[in-house]
Amino acid sequence: MIRVTRDRAKLGDTPFISFMVCEDRPNFPNAAEATLCGTYSFRDPVLGCGSSQFRFPGGFPVKHAFVEACCVAVDKGFSAILIIDHKQQFDVEPWVRQGLIDYFDDHS
Repeated sequence: MIRVTRDRAKLGDTPFISFMVCEDRPNFPNAAEATLCGTYSFRDPVLGCGSSQFRFPGGFPVKHAFVEACCVAVDKGFSAILIIDHKQQFDVEPWVRQGLIDYFDDHS
């Protein structure tokens, strides 16, 4: 079961993947024209460490990056993903409704 949360405190000692969300708008001052991007990283003494191929600014489109982070979580044995999205622009609920993640704990 993959638990997804925005609240680090709720994870306790659970090993997790950090999923970071940002806007990529180098030439667009209007937020409506920005592309929402994501990248992930993980570090655990037992499960190992790694990250997505692209780093900020930019990265993968957020949906693609989140799917990749979920696949890595399953493959590596992580049971949680921490979403770091200060503006809370990334909607995780569609993944819950489609059964692609097992649980979303939103602290907002």
